[in-house]
Amino acid sequence: MIKMLQLPFNKKGQVSFDFIIAMLFLLLIFAFMGQNVLNMAKSFRDSETAEHAHAILDSFENYAIMAYSKDVTVNATFEPIGNLNYTIMLSNKSISVNSSTNIIFQPETDANGDYVSIKCNNVDNSVNTIPLNAVRISFGDFTVSKDEMEVNIR
Repeated sequence: MIKMLQLPFNKKGQVSFDFIIAMLFLLLIFAFMGQNVLNMAKSFRDSETAEHAHAILDSFENYAIMAYSKDVTVNATFEPIGNLNYTIMLSNKSISVNSSTNIIFQPETDANGDYVSIKCNNVDNSVNTIPLNAVRISFGDFTVSKDEMEVNIR
């Protein structure tokens, strides 16, 4: 006669219930890990955009300094970052960069002193609460600024 081995469990179905609980626990852990990975990827994208914005601000300042120190008019082209449009904000102007945008840096003098005049085709002459020696770039959801530039710009 063949004798069947008995399982050490008294309750049938206990193994499958433990297995289901373990799988649900693993799913919960992987969900938290996936959320962290997605948040980290978004942070990387935002930091890369901020790095591009700082590079644009540095270029903007370099063009203004070159125009001021060499007493020449500088024509520079600014383009969107991939498919990200941005707005360059000065004390009295806002320049939207939605496509290839030419910006002219021209040194000028008035009763208040020397400054670099910024001219462009798609300029919005709006009054911003930005000092004369500061520039900001807005991407809509966040803004990067460069304060205390070496020259005054208008």
